[in-house]
Amino acid sequence: ERDANKTSLSEIEERIKGLTEKFNEQISFKNSISENLKSLNKQNEEQLSVVMKGKLETTKLQDELSTLEKEVQNCGTKIQVYENRKRILEEMQAEHEGYAGSVKKLLKESEKNSAFREKMVGVLASLISVPEKFETAIETALGNALQNIVTKNENDAKSLIEFLKQGQFGRATFLPISSMKPRNLSQEERNLLKVNGCFGVAKDLISYGSEIESVISNLLGSTVIVDTLDTAIRIAQNSKFSFKIVTLDGDVINPQGSMTGGSKKSEAVNLISRDREIKTLGEEIAKLKALFDNGDERIKAKKLELQNAMKQFEFISSKQKELEVEIAKENEKLVSVSQLVSDYENEIQNLNN
Repeated sequence: ERDANKTSLSEIEERIKGLTEKFNEQISFKNSISENLKSLNKQNEEQLSVVMKGKLETTKLQDELSTLEKEVQNCGTKIQVYENRKRILEEMQAEHEGYAGSVKKLLKESEKNSAFREKMVGVLASLISVPEKFETAIETALGNALQNIVTKNENDAKSLIEFLKQGQFGRATFLPISSMKPRNLSQEERNLLKVNGCFGVAKDLISYGSEIESVISNLLGSTVIVDTLDTAIRIAQNSKFSFKIVTLDGDVINPQGSMTGGSKKSEAVNLISRDREIKTLGEEIAKLKALFDNGDERIKAKKLELQNAMKQFEFISSKQKELEVEIAKENEKLVSVSQLVSDYENEIQNLNN
């Protein structure tokens, strides 16, 4: 019986020893898994940050592509609108739209008759260039004179008047360069213009050929352009109403004191702004076409950039998912090993008892 008890005790000790070894192995394995999980979780956090940045980058590129496509589309629309407007203006210019019938007849006749054309320097509106800012003021200052025909001398004007009479084409006013007398402000009057809001004498604010200097001086040499009616009144009072003053809105203080103003519907302004608008539209169309022609290449480049970013995003996303799968597997291992450790621990305690 004693021998049997000794054998049984020896077996228990051996069993405890074996279980203890397995317990220590599993503890070591558990610690190893825990450390690996810690490392994997850290990698996962870093990878999630990279994924988030990648997502933000692709979203940013998608927005940029969308904006670029809209810009190119709008560019195409603007080109069509501007080209239509330019074509209409050029057609109006070719047909001399806006001019009186008699003036239009003279212009059309000059296009097909070189001898006739030699008698005309041109319509005043076509001989001057006016900054956009001053168009309304100059149009008001000149009024119907914009449609006057400039000639070299009185004989040319007489010949053109005879043409109108013979054809019963109506009446027109002519401005012979040889007979037009310059009308300029005196130095004393010019000194009165040195105030805020006064832009100066009208003839100095526009561009024109030197050959029509006498015509422009006659029509605009004693006209002053200012910003507002308040400025006009102040200068007029100081000058004792001795010259014409016109505001940017087209209000007028005439010599001797009469005032003209209010709202107005002007057709004549088109005569002096038409050339400028055609030129401006041409420049804008050229710029827009350059952007539009380059638009397809820019869109292709942006799409390629987005495509590469999305591939990179898919790659880093897949790597992050692989990490999550690996973490899940390691967690399963940890649960399994923890259970084994618990089982071994319980069995060793039972055997010791």
